[in-house]
Amino acid sequence: MKKKRSNSKNDKSNVLGILSIVFGSVGLIIFGFIFGIVGLVCGIIGHKKDENKTLSIIGIILSSISFFLSLFVFFGVIAFFSFL
Repeated sequence: MKKKRSNSKNDKSNVLGILSIVFGSVGLIIFGFIFGIVGLVCGIIGHKKDENKTLSIIGIILSSISFFLSLFVFFGVIAFFSFL
C-alpha cells in the first residue's frame, strides 16, 4: 500500500474564500456594512495568497454587493428622514 503524502505547499486551502462567502451572504441578510468589510478583507487576502481564487472572487463579489447595498439603504434612510 502506498500512502499519500500531504505536501502543504501543494494543498490549497479554501478557508479565506469560504469565510468571505459566508460573511458576504450574512451581510446580505443582516447588517451588511460590517460583514461586507470583513468579507472583502478575507476575499482579497485569499485572492492574494495561492488559495482557491474562484471562492475568493465569489466572496469579494458577494461582500461588495452587501457593503454597497447597506450604504445605499443607509443614505436612503437619511435622505428620507431629512425631508420630514
